[in-house]
Amino acid sequence: MNEATPLQSRQARIVDARLSTLLGKDGHLPALQPLMLTRAALNHSLKAWHAVPAFSVGDGNRFADRPLRSAAVLIGLIDRPQGVHVLLTQRASHLRDHAGQIAFPGGAQDASDSDSWHTACRETLEEIGVPANQLQCIARGHTYTTVSAFVVTPWLAWIDPSSVFSPAASEVDHVFELPLSHLMNPAQHERRSVTTPVGERQFYAIECKDTQGVERFVWGATAAMLRNVYQTLAQQTPL
Repeated sequence: MNEATPLQSRQARIVDARLSTLLGKDGHLPALQPLMLTRAALNHSLKAWHAVPAFSVGDGNRFADRPLRSAAVLIGLIDRPQGVHVLLTQRASHLRDHAGQIAFPGGAQDASDSDSWHTACRETLEEIGVPANQLQCIARGHTYTTVSAFVVTPWLAWIDPSSVFSPAASEVDHVFELPLSHLMNPAQHERRSVTTPVGERQFYAIECKDTQGVERFVWGATAAMLRNVYQTLAQQTPL
């Protein structure tokens, strides 16, 4: 899935990923121990993110009619009494790219951004109203190239549990949290396939209920970047 193959954007789009074919799950891989998912353990393990080879570096293809653009996202962790959660958004349904999909806060890098961390912080403020002073950076991850021609740098950071989320209606329909323990369980990592007019596309997906009991379907680049986080944690020795 990592070799880039140019695609025509109109023909290669996946309209509804839930209608894809389930190829299998990765339950043969080891589950992470609860002690590996505490704040202290995550701070220790994720510092080695760049030392561990990425499981996936991209969607495996990209739209041929678009130049590559730099972007950044924030993989925001929140330390709740019931465990660590990951903050995610559902993108507005009218957007050109990835409309209605589940994503991390983030977007394209602007010329005024000093670096990709600045981009992730700016986009987080614009999309969900959380300022940079409520974020504590943990680590920078491997870049990931999406089918929509973005070279995305993911940043892991702690979000202040007292933060109030104010989604921008122009970009975000919903803000919600998913338990990290579920997202880091490889038995929940689904390998899926869908046939488009220009051929087969394969991707990862994770199905999960959010903290309000709403069913969420995480797929594509977001699921792949979470899988990269699992890859790093699974190779670390618990504290």
